Amino acid sequence: MGGRGWVGLELDAEPTIRPNAGDEKHVPSTGSLSADGRVGGPRARHQSRTLRARRRLLVCVIAAAVTAAFLDARLEFAHTSAPTRPYSVKVERLDAAMHCAAQLKPGTRPVLLVHGIGQQSADTWSTNWLKLLPRLGMVPCPVDPPANGRADIQLSAEYVARALQVLHGTTRERTTVIGHSEGGLLARWAIEYFPQAAFVSELVQFATPNHGTTVFDQACSGTACPPAAQQMRPAAKFIAALNARPVNKSLSIVSIYSTTDRLIVPVTTPTADVPNGTTVPVQELCPARSVDHNQILADNVAVSLALDTLEHDGTLDLARVRTAVDCRKSRWADLFPSVPSSTDADHLVTSEPALTSYATQG
Repeated sequence: MGGRGWVGLELDAEPTIRPNAGDEKHVPSTGSLSADGRVGGPRARHQSRTLRARRRLLVCVIAAAVTAAFLDARLEFAHTSAPTRPYSVKVERLDAAMHCAAQLKPGTRPVLLVHGIGQQSADTWSTNWLKLLPRLGMVPCPVDPPANGRADIQLSAEYVARALQVLHGTTRERTTVIGHSEGGLLARWAIEYFPQAAFVSELVQFATPNHGTTVFDQACSGTACPPAAQQMRPAAKFIAALNARPVNKSLSIVSIYSTTDRLIVPVTTPTADVPNGTTVPVQELCPARSVDHNQILADNVAVSLALDTLEHDGTLDLARVRTAVDCRKSRWADLFPSVPSSTDADHLVTSEPALTSYATQG
């Protein structure tokens, strides 16, 4: 959720390779030309047959190259323009919302970073995961949904879905997604309701209210709130629709939270529980630990849990982390918590946005 109050695209086109046949050079004949146009003499006829064979071979090579290029173009199209639900936002605007820390190329391992409500990427990630991921050989790519994450989450999820499509089309690799607070909900919605789930290797959530938070019940009761805040109330139709989706067995989701987080409540259920994944509080490893909503992104235990997930193909092993983590350390190395953003909110509503048609059609 990020912050004290309302918790708030560049794509380089790859050139299309078109093989050229090249200029055929004229090969002079050495024999006499007969009346029917054939080159006379045994040596000349042999050279003529050799030339024709070479030309046939050249034609076959060109045909094979053209076919390969055509198939490759179709494959590239499948990567960059894979079937997806129609976006309600112009693609150019969606693309402009994501910026990667380094140039992407095939084989790059991308990590999509999705911040929470009332935040911006710089506020959330610059002092922690934007510093850490490059050291691990990964390229972090923050995305900034509209209105600092305060807009309709269904709309904001399109920014995540498009980012996943672009990252897979550029790198040919599946993307790791890290979401903080509401950002974990944006990621889940994009993954569950768009075909982009195939482009994701694992989703790591930090302090995400997968079942809503009563904080917004209190804050939005009898008054107007940002659309995203209305959607994160426990009884919101958005929350119900998200958790009613079938289990996606092909995707690993790990939800990391803190029992001392005063924004993600209740903690006894817990609201951070992800229906089709692994949910773990930092207090599972260090019972006396106190970690708040923004501290979790740099907390030694929380980061250790996330790194174990990333380093083992989405599989978190608590025993493995328990033997390595030091409960006496508050922060992971030189990382720092996210910085609270502005509390200003320009668009307020008295009820949550209606569910999109695809979310009500089952």
